[in-house]
Amino acid sequence: MQLFSLCFSPCSSLLPTIALATLRNPSAEFGPVRMWATTGWMLAGCAVSWVLAADTSVLSGYVAGGVFVTLGFATYLLPAWQMPAAAKARNWKEVFGLDALALLRHPDHRTILITVTLFGMPLAAFYPYTPLQLTALGVGHPTATMALGQTTEVVALLTLAHCCVASG
Repeated sequence: MQLFSLCFSPCSSLLPTIALATLRNPSAEFGPVRMWATTGWMLAGCAVSWVLAADTSVLSGYVAGGVFVTLGFATYLLPAWQMPAAAKARNWKEVFGLDALALLRHPDHRTILITVTLFGMPLAAFYPYTPLQLTALGVGHPTATMALGQTTEVVALLTLAHCCVASG
């Protein structure tokens, strides 16, 4: 599990960065792309529960492993992409992203950081403990139940977008 986390964790920040860099109009297109990603996550959770019936089975882990390997090979089919020259790091401060801390001077950036942090903290307890609690409560399909719970993420993202637009 630690090896998986070590390999997968960098992807959670790299993939949105690459997506933003490859979109023609990132400010307008990233939101819908993100919403489809959440929808895909919800559909996968429902498939694990209702199609595979693998909520408490090791089958879900095998299927997830197969999907990750397949996606890994599918990346070779993507078109070549070069990092823009302006985005290439020039010193250690830029390599480690420390220059990004200057962005926190802007109130909108601080608001986003605080909001994302506050939304992320409950997730640290939600994902590992909720399946156990739902199973103990007698819920028949905890994975599908949690996947459908992702609608709160959709509502939160839409609310955040509305607040950002309303604040100017």
